[in-house]
Amino acid sequence: MCILSDPVINSNNNERSSVQRLLEKLILEEDQFDVHDILPNTVPDPASLQLESAYACPIGQVRLTVTSHCSVVPCAVGTFFDKVTRSCIPCPLNSYQSESGQLQCTPCPNIGRDEPGVTIAPGARSAQDCKVRCPAGKYFDSKAELQCTSCGHGFYQPNKGSFNCLLCGLGKTTRTTEAVSEKVRMTVTIITRIVYPGLRDIGVPLSETRGKRREQDTG
Repeated sequence: MCILSDPVINSNNNERSSVQRLLEKLILEEDQFDVHDILPNTVPDPASLQLESAYACPIGQVRLTVTSHCSVVPCAVGTFFDKVTRSCIPCPLNSYQSESGQLQCTPCPNIGRDEPGVTIAPGARSAQDCKVRCPAGKYFDSKAELQCTSCGHGFYQPNKGSFNCLLCGLGKTTRTTEAVSEKVRMTVTIITRIVYPGLRDIGVPLSETRGKRREQDTG
């Protein structure tokens, strides 16, 4: 437990001293730890005495700064106290914490289609940060009337509960506005050359002469 009264104050003379200095005085100057009566053959070696300060704050609190004093603060809203690392960690995705000094975060409640809500980033501070889990091919848009918005042509999203869509590669587009993969349709125009007697060569699309446009699918 943190000793919040460090430095300690002598009630008789108001002398101030750190806990470490007080222990050194008791051991070295006043022989308070003399064990000669119990172990007669024991010879103390004051030069070998080493004292180190270690601070352990109450669960749910951490030191504000690394100093000789243990100033403690509770883990902030949006975080929880990790007993292993003894530090404050942001709430994982899809969870939140609206109170300080807590040991765990609260999972998002079910929203919309009875599925747990999702958060856009770690460290959510309230249940209002949990949003509806949109299906693949859509993304959550807080500004839209229908908050699950289609990705649109040229974009796709394979995962549920997303807050954006992925852009198709150069020269590619999607079949639908709610694509879940980058399978695209490409239109290829073949150019041919036509020679007229007495005129220079001109290039025209085959689709305008004796050919037609050819569509192919690619993944």
